[in-house]
Amino acid sequence: ESADARGPVFKMYIYKDVFTGDEMLSDSYLHFKEIDDIVIEVGAKTITIDDSGVNIGGNPSQEGGDEDEGVDDSAQRVINVVHSHQLVQTQYDKKSFLGYFKAYLKRVTAHLEATNPSRVEAFKKNIQKFASEKILSQFDEFSFYTGSSMDPEGALALAWYPPEAVDPMFWFFKDGLKAEKV
Repeated sequence: ESADARGPVFKMYIYKDVFTGDEMLSDSYLHFKEIDDIVIEVGAKTITIDDSGVNIGGNPSQEGGDEDEGVDDSAQRVINVVHSHQLVQTQYDKKSFLGYFKAYLKRVTAHLEATNPSRVEAFKKNIQKFASEKILSQFDEFSFYTGSSMDPEGALALAWYPPEAVDPMFWFFKDGLKAEKV
């Protein structure tokens, strides 16, 4: 992050699905951290956009304003992570999620065996524990999102609302993503 005549140079990472190439997230969010060596957790915000897709306001409910104060009728409220990366909401019941998840784990394991064999053992151990303790135990609390291609074999984002929160958190399985500096 050196400076030139235009000012400081900032680097950002975009994380793409290793199987589909879909853009899933970036490291530009205020809350961005790794959890249990298995997921990247991102804090999302609800934003208001106009017809052109431009963010025209923050979250009035958190800023003490009226929800509709000064908002154009054509404006939409969207989740920034979903809007910015063109994620598409999908649905799973527990049985269909488990079918998807088992197949996805096989694909990620094969990918790791080919690209990062020393990571395979930790991935297998950590993903099983994470899935049983943090996903399946509260399955009904999640919303699911695919990448823009809507490939059913691609990466999945899991969204949930922490207690008392007005905006969701997203979980992305880090081993199914590749980071690209932009």
